[in-house]
Amino acid sequence: MLEINGREYISVPVAAEIIGYSETYVAQLAKGKWVDASFIQNQYYVNIDSLVRFIGLLEESNQDVLTEQAEREQVAAAFSSPQQPTDDSWVILGKSGLVVVSGLLVGILSWATLEAGLEATDILAGAAEVVGLMATVIEPMADILSNFSFD
Repeated sequence: MLEINGREYISVPVAAEIIGYSETYVAQLAKGKWVDASFIQNQYYVNIDSLVRFIGLLEESNQDVLTEQAEREQVAAAFSSPQQPTDDSWVILGKSGLVVVSGLLVGILSWATLEAGLEATDILAGAAEVVGLMATVIEPMADILSNFSFD
């Protein structure tokens, strides 16, 4: 182990053994400056903290890729077997439409208050009022949609 400027460095073979990756891979990380490393007497020495941080980020990134791939497969499976809409589907569609309209109204309200030169508190108060009003509309609308027949 070496200490340079208060940081501890270990040889590539030792670092590779500690983290469970090949010496070649750890050396490539050092050579490519992906981790904090020093080249001393024909050998790379890596800062183990830097290497562990890099490997952690790498594994986290790989997990994100696997999660995204699983989500894509679920969406593809859902679209490959289309189903007939049920009465609940129409209610959900109606509620979704109301949420979209609510969002548009909040956006328009925000734009209008900015154009009028109102303060942020005025914008928040107006948005809260619109959301409150839309909440009173959603339940009656859901009842109407659930009793409506599309036959």
